[in-house]
Amino acid sequence: MSNLNVLGEPVFGLLLIAFIVMVSGFVQSSLGFGYAITSLAVMPMIMETHSSHIVITLSGLPVLFMTVCSYKLCVEWSEVRRTLLGAFFLLPVGLLLFASLPQQQLSQVTGLAILFFVIFDHFKKEKKTMTSPPHWLSYLAGAVSGFLAGAVSIGGPPVVTYALRRGWTPSTFKSFVSSCL
Repeated sequence: MSNLNVLGEPVFGLLLIAFIVMVSGFVQSSLGFGYAITSLAVMPMIMETHSSHIVITLSGLPVLFMTVCSYKLCVEWSEVRRTLLGAFFLLPVGLLLFASLPQQQLSQVTGLAILFFVIFDHFKKEKKTMTSPPHWLSYLAGAVSGFLAGAVSIGGPPVVTYALRRGWTPSTFKSFVSSCL
């Protein structure tokens, strides 16, 4: 975090980070997801990319924990277990990629991941809800989420995409996504 000295003032850099975290937390609490995407769009502009990923991951934990506690009665635990099991296998692969990429390439990969999800969301066909999807879809969503969480700190889109197609109530949706992230 050597370049937190924004505009010649280290305190200004810390206040800017706090503001980014606050706005990202608001997005997360409003939508049930979006903390990492929101903060990763701005945070690497004021600090090293690897450091910003670590700060974003750690600062997002309290928001997720509070959301899970708020919606704990709505959690579909069998779905969460399958999704987290899928994440367990590819998270280490993503972390290896994160550790091996230079800062500039990590920024590029992060930008490409965000761009991919924006384009995918824009061009996807109508959302089909599935009340009882095959179990392998939750494992797959978890595996892709785990890889992306490890590599670029953005594990939400695959889990959100899966949850949106389930047709759950907003409370169940938020509890599932927060529990998986």
